[in-house]
Amino acid sequence: MRTVRSRPSSAASTTYPAHMGVTGIGGFFFRAKDPEALAAWYREHLGVGLGDWGLWDQQAGPTVFSPYDADTDQIPAGRSGS
Repeated sequence: MRTVRSRPSSAASTTYPAHMGVTGIGGFFFRAKDPEALAAWYREHLGVGLGDWGLWDQQAGPTVFSPYDADTDQIPAGRSGS
């Protein structure tokens, strides 16, 4: 079995079994001062979010692309997505 060594975050590091990795994400949600204008820019210039419900079709499958109002309660305040 092939293994992959993680980047050390401290003196000790961890080894994990190799796997296929991430092939897609379910959605990309974030805050924006003007979510409609930002979504329109991404559609026009990058082709992101062209599908129904803002779907972004990729090789691995669809991803929801959805900017929210900057003051939304849908994304807890103080969360940066990291």
